[in-house]
Amino acid sequence: MRCLFLTDSLALPRKYRTCTVTWDETYVRLLARARPSDEFLHAGIGGATIHELFLQLDYYVHSYPDVVVLHCGIVDCAPRALRRWELQIAGKLGLYRAIKPFSVPLRRYRKIQYTSPARFSETLQAIRARFPGKPVAAIGILPPRPGHEALVPGVGARIRAYNAILAASTDFIDTSDFPDEGMIEDFVHMNAAGHRVIFEKVHAALDRLRHGSGA
Repeated sequence: MRCLFLTDSLALPRKYRTCTVTWDETYVRLLARARPSDEFLHAGIGGATIHELFLQLDYYVHSYPDVVVLHCGIVDCAPRALRRWELQIAGKLGLYRAIKPFSVPLRRYRKIQYTSPARFSETLQAIRARFPGKPVAAIGILPPRPGHEALVPGVGARIRAYNAILAASTDFIDTSDFPDEGMIEDFVHMNAAGHRVIFEKVHAALDRLRHGSGA
């Protein structure tokens, strides 16, 4: 069974302030080692929206996967202080540090998001259409913690809404029971223990999808 993973930075190895996640500790690598008879292709883009992942399909559709797994959504739904073009201008002008102390109230009142719910849903359907007859699974956006809500007001409601869209349009891999100890301090990314939790969930989901797809 050939499995294509389309992900944002959550699946990538990375050094964080409090820990480092190596390639061998990522859940995609753990899956490849646990399932040697399956093939794993990974298109991962840090900071990618679902539309940016969709744009990669002109390449990856020709890999002819048996299963597609999406891991995205937090970039799309999280409340933002600035639009992307505003963030770029602030960076070029050296204004980001001056704006950062006001990010919480700006997120609360501006309520910017990179992808609207309607466009998120439409893009999910477009991804499915590129792989007719093949199962498309989605790993749920990790549940918000109180500290995340304090840092990014409104993020909890957004996560629940976008997870509902994922659940309605894909073979949804629920992460609502994801443990606190699997997250790092930004409340978004995972440490090595968190990658192992996702590995276990996706491992079980691939067994179900293999049976359903006949791959």
